[in-house]
Amino acid sequence: MTDDRDPKLQALFAEAEEDLSAGDFTANVMNDVAGLKRRALILRLCAGLALVACAWLLAMPLQDAASHLSQGLMTPLIGLENPLLAQLLLPLNNVAFPIALALLGLRFIRRRLFS
Repeated sequence: MTDDRDPKLQALFAEAEEDLSAGDFTANVMNDVAGLKRRALILRLCAGLALVACAWLLAMPLQDAASHLSQGLMTPLIGLENPLLAQLLLPLNNVAFPIALALLGLRFIRRRLFS
């Protein structure tokens, strides 16, 4: 490595050199940090308000969709005449049971293949 220095680069550094007192420098840095904190707080508040507005607009449609989905999953696969037998077999005799079995099977296969 050489000790030769580029005179143009040294001139640029000499131009940019600025004497600041320690108190002024610290005050400027703290003002900049306070401004960044205020900006972050405002952005968080705006994001929170947008999230609340979206949740308020989507609450009823999502609740209706969840209600229809849960009613659809509890539909019996095979109609049984005996009400007591129908109640006893309802956890196994509905649309959700084959879906749950398929998901458990896929989970088992994934664990066997990738573990």
